Amino acid sequence: MFGLQFVKNLKRIKLLNWMLGSYGDPPPPKLLSEDEYYIQGKIETQKALEELKQYCRSPQCSPWKTLNRIDSPKRFASFIEGDSHILESEMTLYEEDMQLLMDEEQALIDNFISEDESEDQIKLNDETTEEDMGFAEDV
Repeated sequence: MFGLQFVKNLKRIKLLNWMLGSYGDPPPPKLLSEDEYYIQGKIETQKALEELKQYCRSPQCSPWKTLNRIDSPKRFASFIEGDSHILESEMTLYEEDMQLLMDEEQALIDNFISEDESEDQIKLNDETTEEDMGFAEDV
């Protein structure tokens, strides 16, 4: 008896979904542009770092357990007191790596463009007509 009622309910739901069609579907999510993604990442990172600082200052955080798991307790303490979570040397290394990646990417783009231009030149040479070569018929 229970199984029959369950099947009937499933059929009703299926019919309802069919009747609603696309009206029952949620709208697709709005995708972020690259700039919006960067800004959102920066905002969320700052918010998460602030939440971490607040938690570490709260009574729920066990300082001895936390310090026991950390490689650099002095750095952690300075972070809790408001210093940056990134060292200057880490930032410099990151910027150098990013510059290398950007240079490599630009070189690939330049190479691709120059190959594309040479292909265009070949196509132009192939499309040269007899008239262009001076073999036009006299009319």
